[in-house]
Amino acid sequence: MSETEATQALRGADTLRIELTIEDAAATDTRRPAVERGETLAQRALARPYFVQMKGVMRLSGRIAGRPLAGEGAGFFETYR
Repeated sequence: MSETEATQALRGADTLRIELTIEDAAATDTRRPAVERGETLAQRALARPYFVQMKGVMRLSGRIAGRPLAGEGAGFFETYR
């Protein structure tokens, strides 16, 4: 099973759209090492405590300086959630 996420940006006549089809993902709870050291209160305040690593396909499309732009390829992506 795969999941697709997309984002886009506009600036004047320039556009950029990035679409990610995630094929595999792993998440790490970044609070855990601190909890093991006894620092429980400070780590509860993290807004995005999970470090997520993903593998998938990226599709890029848009228009820059009036010229169309497109590409696709395999990649690795990271974010905090």
